[in-house]
Amino acid sequence: MVPNPQKIPGRFPNARIPQKVAAVSQPRGKMSEVRMLLKIVVVFVLLVLVVGTFTYLGYNLYMNTPGDPLRLQPEIIEPPIIENQTTGSIRQFFQGMKFNHNNLSYKIDRACSSDKMERVINAFSELEKQVKIIQFYPTTRRDPDIEISCSQADKDADYGDYFIAGEGGARGIIPTGRYNIITNGTILLHESPDQAQKCSWPNVELHELIHVFGFDHSTDPRSLMYPYLEDCKQGIDIEIINKLKELYSEKNLPDLYFSELTIIKKRKYLDFNLTIKNSGSFNAENVRFSVIEDGKVLDTTNINEIGTVKFGAGIFVEIKNLKLNKIGAKQIQFVIDKSNSVKEIDEENNIAKVTL
Repeated sequence: MVPNPQKIPGRFPNARIPQKVAAVSQPRGKMSEVRMLLKIVVVFVLLVLVVGTFTYLGYNLYMNTPGDPLRLQPEIIEPPIIENQTTGSIRQFFQGMKFNHNNLSYKIDRACSSDKMERVINAFSELEKQVKIIQFYPTTRRDPDIEISCSQADKDADYGDYFIAGEGGARGIIPTGRYNIITNGTILLHESPDQAQKCSWPNVELHELIHVFGFDHSTDPRSLMYPYLEDCKQGIDIEIINKLKELYSEKNLPDLYFSELTIIKKRKYLDFNLTIKNSGSFNAENVRFSVIEDGKVLDTTNINEIGTVKFGAGIFVEIKNLKLNKIGAKQIQFVIDKSNSVKEIDEENNIAKVTL
């Protein structure tokens, strides 16, 4: 039963004196347990965060730090070396001797007589007629494909195993692997001895011209390439005509390949040295290479531009610490001209690969 509130005398006769209510207090032991539990949870969460952070940092450091070097063995396809296939008694000094174009310029020395000029021009016409895919034209420039000299100063010239002293031949060649590209040739025409055989057909001039194309002497007396003019019936060997048709019917293109590739893998990084060569008969422009990891092209911006690779020459590239996408790559490929912007003799030898 609640007692009646007492009235407060004074200005507020209806006021009541508030009753005191006893406060109900929680047990102190239970509050302490809750606080302790919260502290344990906070400490545990902080510990997990610290351990997780250090684990992540440690793993990331491990993944991105070069490890022990592992030397990889790439598979490289090299271009075939064409053997000297000229048959019979006729052969070239070196396999695949040719100019890298079919329209050849010539320049005749002013010291040559009008008769010699006429005979050498007839020799050009005769070879054009028989081979059909080679043409000759006169030029006044200083660097013609073929020079015709009647000067005694050139008589004893000797430019190597592919040049016949006193007669002529190729003055410069660039070996590429597939070919030996002739860059310049010379025909030497001198006064013949009085007792020498003289023919209306330009035997001597044709003989010297064929030396320019890289053909050696023949042991067959019936051949135009016999060292001595003994009979005006000596003719051009069919083997020479067929070989010239074969060589000059081929398209003059570059052929890029990896001549050397060494690869060191250090966990997620690659160190590699590569040499790209051109075994074709023409320069390759704007050459690039790509590195592909399990089908995905790696970012090689600013390091993959090779530029021009001249025929018979090569480019060396050294790269350190190229980053892979993952440690466990199954295959790494090195590809020349992945976009196929350079037309080549053979595209199959543009790839070198390593299977891990």
